[in-house]
Amino acid sequence: MASIEFEWSDEQRALRELVAGFFTRSPGDGYDRPVWRRLGTDLSALGLATSEAFGGSGASAIELGIVAEEMGRALYSAPFLATAGLAMTTLGGCALDQLVKELLPQLVDGTLVATAALSDVAGHIDLTRPPLAARRNGDRWALDGSSSFVLDGGAADVVVCYASARDIPGIFVVRGDATGLARSEVPGLDPGRHQAHLTFHGAEATEVGSGGSARTAVEAGLNVASALLAAEQAGVAQAMLATTLDYAKTRMQFGRPIGSFQAVKHRLADMYVDVEDARSASYHALWAIAEGTDDPALAASLAYTVSAEAARRVTASAIQVHGGIGFTWEHPAHRYFKRAVSNGALLGGKAMHAQRLTAAALGEHALAGPA
Repeated sequence: MASIEFEWSDEQRALRELVAGFFTRSPGDGYDRPVWRRLGTDLSALGLATSEAFGGSGASAIELGIVAEEMGRALYSAPFLATAGLAMTTLGGCALDQLVKELLPQLVDGTLVATAALSDVAGHIDLTRPPLAARRNGDRWALDGSSSFVLDGGAADVVVCYASARDIPGIFVVRGDATGLARSEVPGLDPGRHQAHLTFHGAEATEVGSGGSARTAVEAGLNVASALLAAEQAGVAQAMLATTLDYAKTRMQFGRPIGSFQAVKHRLADMYVDVEDARSASYHALWAIAEGTDDPALAASLAYTVSAEAARRVTASAIQVHGGIGFTWEHPAHRYFKRAVSNGALLGGKAMHAQRLTAAALGEHALAGPA
């Protein structure tokens, strides 16, 4: 893809080829720790946008987007979005803290898996209202409250929490084995996308950021994660477009390939337009985050919304073109559809991102989710 914003460099093309091959050769749900570690060590894919001071590559969100897109294309399930998108970006805004300096290299090399608890019990994200409460417990901090639909919350070694202490927002780190932290898996439409309900009962925590800078760091994490999710959706849509095109060329009906029928041609053309819309919106958002010359929040929410609808339509059309086989467990079409639909409910859902877009159109800066 080329645009007036950027063109693929040789390094980016090589990265795409490398990660595409890795996901093709490494089937599974991504929770095999040695495989996850290889993403960080052999491929250096987890720290692409992290400073070299913490063991990263010092590249940008665009490179992370390439990984996310290829992950979506392969339907590869791993805690990449939670770790490299949400948690590491948020912690990067608190990089002067000593604990963050210790954690980031371990996240970059895949030693640790991390996530961020931003949503309330209903899954809403409102950055003006942290879902958790922080209080002093002697010389330490303790967190109370609940956060639901936390991406990879069951597997995370580190939970980056957004909490309020006397109406002052803050970022706190809770270890996965901390006393007072209870976790339960939340079953969803897509069995490959893991989420959890986290309950904090005086869970021991370490503060790494507070005040306006904390909220800014959390928003940055949400923007990056939303743009990466959009790129993943673009990959999901591309995979189903390619599979459907191949099927339409080879599936014979009435003595001719079904792709020669006008109705199928029109559907395939619509799928192609959706794929291109998703890719363009996704990489514009990643470019805006990397270059800082556009509104990252606006671009990320636009990409999220466009890609969610595009991926849903493309995967649904893929099932229709494939007919009965598309509904069976033997064919991956229904799995891609489930991934596309479930992705559209993550990170606050389409309603929250629509509200952000509306606020931007009205010249307001609203970060609140739906009431």
